[in-house]
Amino acid sequence: MYPSKPYTLDDEIESWKGFPWALRKEDVEVWERMIRGAREYEYAIKKSGRWLTTEPFFIAILFMQYKTIRSLEGEATNAVRASWTHRSGLSACKTPKLTYF
Repeated sequence: MYPSKPYTLDDEIESWKGFPWALRKEDVEVWERMIRGAREYEYAIKKSGRWLTTEPFFIAILFMQYKTIRSLEGEATNAVRASWTHRSGLSACKTPKLTYF
C-alpha cells in the first residue's frame, strides 16, 4: 500500500535520523556531507517519478561520490604528470594513464 502522499526527500532523510546516532563522530560528519550532497540533487530526485525516494536518494549520493572520485582521479593524474615533468626537466611529458580498480 502506498502512502497517501508522495514521500519527499525530507521524509526520507527523517526516516534515517537514527542512523547517525550509531556512527563515530568523524563518520557523522561524512553522513551529513552525503545528506547535503543528496539535497543538491533534490530536483532530480523529484523528477525521478518515484513514489518513494529511497532509491533516488541513494542514486544522488552515489552520483555525488562518483563525481568526487573523478575529480580525485584528475588531480592524481595531474600530480603524476607534474612529478614526471619536474623529474625529467621536460616542459611536456607523456605519462601513463592511471588505472583504478
